[in-house]
Amino acid sequence: MRFWTLFALALARILGRGPTVCVSVSGKKVEVVPVRRLIPPWAWAQTWGEVILVREDKANSEDLYWLLPHEAVHLRQWRRWGFWFPFVYAWGSLKAALQGKHYYWDNPFEVEAYRARRKD
Repeated sequence: MRFWTLFALALARILGRGPTVCVSVSGKKVEVVPVRRLIPPWAWAQTWGEVILVREDKANSEDLYWLLPHEAVHLRQWRRWGFWFPFVYAWGSLKAALQGKHYYWDNPFEVEAYRARRKD
């Protein structure tokens, strides 16, 4: 997973990195890095390894309190799948699309993350 954490920090530099904030998620330190933009541009946040990239306009707002529980689920997914998580996540999107469903909203990893948020 260290590879993907380093990838996220390099990506943050490309995307316009802001100051890092460290938070505790499930008892582990996680870096939250504000960035000017994300890929895809409609995304508010992304988790890569032990780093959460958050769009700057969401990082200093109440949106962050909504985003963190969602991204915490993705952190658990990263810990479960390790290096392979981006690949199984992409497979989840492709499988949903091939079944005529939405590639994002019906991706099982996103379904789990949004379900966990609704329980709060």
